[in-house]
Amino acid sequence: MMPSNVPGEDHQALKLRRLGIDTYSDPVMYMRAIRLAGAVLELASAAGTGLGAAMAASALDDGRAWRKFQAEGDSQCNTH
Repeated sequence: MMPSNVPGEDHQALKLRRLGIDTYSDPVMYMRAIRLAGAVLELASAAGTGLGAAMAASALDDGRAWRKFQAEGDSQCNTH
């Protein structure tokens, strides 16, 4: 789990805020993002039918999504 610099900060909320999703003001947006990411995973055959949202939430929870996002940004910066 990622450490929080804010006392009492929920780790999930901290991860989401780093991605620009403010769970305090719009938890509905978080659920929409998870459902959308899940649908993309299912359409790409990366997840079985009905399993995409759980896979997306898992990737966010364990930090894989954030690491992938950072790696993509780094690779784009290094190609110019």
